[in-house]
Amino acid sequence: MGEDTPSGDVPPPTGLNTPENIRRLKFVVGGLGALMVVGFLVVIVTIANRASSLGEREVRAPGGRFGVSEIGVAPGERIRAVVPMDGDRLAVHLASEGAETILILHARTGLELGRIHLVPQTGFASRE
Repeated sequence: MGEDTPSGDVPPPTGLNTPENIRRLKFVVGGLGALMVVGFLVVIVTIANRASSLGEREVRAPGGRFGVSEIGVAPGERIRAVVPMDGDRLAVHLASEGAETILILHARTGLELGRIHLVPQTGFASRE
């Protein structure tokens, strides 16, 4: 009654539909799934490690010393003050005849992080 084969026998598998090929396919799919899980775990662990050590990265010289740093000071400029800031930063107040500048430096490396030029304002909020 509506059966595809009159005697109920199932024809033997042919082509790629053999039990041996299906077993191989199961191993390949399982291996690739395991490889994906391991790959995702590596990505998650790498992101977690980098996020936990985000603020701890510093440039360090061998032996814990920072060595010699050269900081450019123009002819005629004088250092008025050196002020420590948060972390490993220093603020250096430079003054010359025509201008004053605040120089922000990394204390360990001597790297210049920025300059703030102080410009005089004429007639701005003058007190008498």
